[in-house]
Amino acid sequence: MIARFFALTLLLTLSLGWGWVYPSVQREEGGVPFGPGERLRFQVTWLGIPAGEAEFQVVSQTVWKGKPVYHLVATVRSSQFLSLFYKIRDRLESYWDRTYLIPWYFSLRQREGRYRSYREVIFDHAQSQALYQKNRRPPRAIPVPNGVQDSLSSLYYLRTLPLQVGQRLTIPLWVGSGVKSVEVRVLRREALETRWGEIEAFVVQPLITEGEGIFRDKRDLLIWLSSDRRKLPLKVSMRIAIGHIEGTLVER
Repeated sequence: MIARFFALTLLLTLSLGWGWVYPSVQREEGGVPFGPGERLRFQVTWLGIPAGEAEFQVVSQTVWKGKPVYHLVATVRSSQFLSLFYKIRDRLESYWDRTYLIPWYFSLRQREGRYRSYREVIFDHAQSQALYQKNRRPPRAIPVPNGVQDSLSSLYYLRTLPLQVGQRLTIPLWVGSGVKSVEVRVLRREALETRWGEIEAFVVQPLITEGEGIFRDKRDLLIWLSSDRRKLPLKVSMRIAIGHIEGTLVER
């Protein structure tokens, strides 16, 4: 549950916000508000009980198959206590174009209890398709629309956009083995108490508007992004059957 929560939320941004530049969407001036060396660490709690942590890193600026990219990595780990019952060690990786802000490569390695999985996606934007492979099965070519983001790059893409209360964005997001349509709503601005003091934040609500799964048309997932240029993801909260799961930024 924790791994899915982060992969489809904070990572959905989370893992928030998305697509590349549509005619009606402009990016912030002055370049992206992050760079190599940025490291964001989150504590995950359930009913106030420590459940794990997630970490997001801009590892480097590099070149992937001749294209200038950011190398993005995220990891999700269950807490020591939870690992006694259900150990989680997940890793997400994305090579994200520095000019066009679209992913060229995405991978997700899952180690959850006894479950093991490795998924790899290579995006061919010129052909509007992605080559998807899970474990050792034969790869499949799957159509993708312009502006598709993966569940890691989406977080960083959203941080490049100017946000306004009342704004709505609809963005294609690669989830699992295909693309889902995600609507992102900017609900309000409010002051959020953090370990660095009170920070003004946008409250954002992502909704998967098509497809299946626990996130379809859910309205109980909220994300707080700082209202400054960095648009740091400060907090994520999701109501589940029993209580809430929360992810809180503790290191930036």
